[in-house]
Formats: sequence, C-alpha cells, structure tokens
Amino acid sequence: MINSHKKFIKDNYKTMSINDFYNYFDKRYTKKQIRNFCNRNGLKYRKLNKDELKAALSVPNKKQRQQIQINHNYFKTWSKNMAYIFGLWCADGYIYRNKGYYFSIKLHKQDKYLLQKILDEMNSKHNIYENKDNSCHITFSSKTIYHDIIRLGGKERKSLDMNFPYVPNEYLADFIRGYFDGDGSIHKDNGGITICGTKEFLNELNNVLKNQSINITNIHQHNIARGNNTYKLQIYRKNEIINFINFIYNDVDNLCLYMKRKRDICYAYASVR
Repeated sequence: MINSHKKFIKDNYKTMSINDFYNYFDKRYTKKQIRNFCNRNGLKYRKLNKDELKAALSVPNKKQRQQIQINHNYFKTWSKNMAYIFGLWCADGYIYRNKGYYFSIKLHKQDKYLLQKILDEMNSKHNIYENKDNSCHITFSSKTIYHDIIRLGGKERKSLDMNFPYVPNEYLADFIRGYFDGDGSIHKDNGGITICGTKEFLNELNNVLKNQSINITNIHQHNIARGNNTYKLQIYRKNEIINFINFIYNDVDNLCLYMKRKRDICYAYASVR
C-alpha cells in the first residue's frame, strides 16, 4: 500500500468504512488488506449501518452469479452497441479478480434505465444495485468477459494509465459516444465539451477527432496540485462542437445505446446554433 493511501485512511477512518475505502481506491486493495492495515494501526473504522449491511448482503455470491444468465461471449464480436458499452466501461467501469473474475459499470441513479438496456443487450438477467451516493451499478462474474476486456485493451486499475484501445474505424463514433456518456459533459450555458481521461488516452482521442475534421481547443491537466494523470480535453468553438455532436450521433437509431439526458442537451445546443 503506497504512503499517500495509508495517510488517506488515517485521515478518514472515522467517517469511512472498509467498503468506502475499497471503492475509493478503485478495488486496488482487497478489503482484507485494508482491514488488516486499520487493525495494525489501531484505526477503528466506521462500521456499516443497517441499510448498508442489508445492501451488501443482498449481492449474490459467486455461485449465484455464475448461475445467472448472460452472454459470456458478448465482447468477442464488434457491433455498434458492443463498442458503445466498451467505451462506457472504459470511462465508468472496472474489472477485478477476487475469488472470481468480475465486470462492473457504475452510473448515476437517473441513468439506471441505461444499465437495464445494457443488461438486455448482453442477454443478462442480473440485477441493478442502487448505492447510497445516488449511483447504481451492475456487477457480474465472467472469466470470459474479463479476459476479453483485457484483450480489447482494458485493464484493472486503469484510472492512472489507460491508453486508447484499438477500435475498428466503423465503430469509433459508438465507442467515443460511450466514453463521452461516462466521462464527458456538455455545458448548457456555452455548449463547451469536456472529456476527462489520462493524457495518453486523450492525446489519441485528439488524433481520432482530427481525422474526422474536429479540432479541439486544448488538453490540460486536471488538478495539477495532486500531480495525477487526469487530464481534460476541451472543445469550445461552436462549429467544432457541432461537428463533434454530429460525429457521435449521426448514425444513431432506436436500436443504438446512448444516454438520453446528454443527447438531449447536445441536440438542444445544435438546434439553436
């Protein structure tokens, strides 16, 4: 465990539970490792309340997850929706191993319908779990999907060094739409587009957009004081914003996946310019 994470635990153990630390560090450490560190240092971490404990106990165990229906081969074949889900996962998902191989995507509660569409697309009968922080998530076990995500360019603990994966040209718009729905935003006032990611990921995204005649405004580090590898790609020129919107939504029909609230904002901006 790195020193900055040890210090974070020592500074926040009174208000955070083992589960909170586990999720905060993006599954980098097991719950047992975090618990052992707290015990060794006499840190009496926050216990789960009744509702949190009930939610934790409601998650299916490994055997139950394995029995629930899902298309384990879903990520073996490119399609518009597969590219979208992979893009969304690159922004708001993770994979991890903990006595099994797990795949998960986490979104805001207002986008719960989108998680259901993803489950339907993957022929899955898994549940959607709601969290205390106004988010919801899907999590299921699949060794095949875990390894397919890695084959596609994904990885565990990807937040610090995620590279832009290989995506066939015909599915780039769908992949970027998925990533934008996860880690992008369009500002209602000025229409500015912001997409967050690692420097490496955003530099390659910039190259992809240039090939589509979309010129960005800048890429700069987010929260320099923390010395992290989180950057922002921004587009502020009106015509370039319109070009970006047209690129990611041009070939979208009723069968395609997208986040409705973001598309509505994009369409509203494009229609009045």
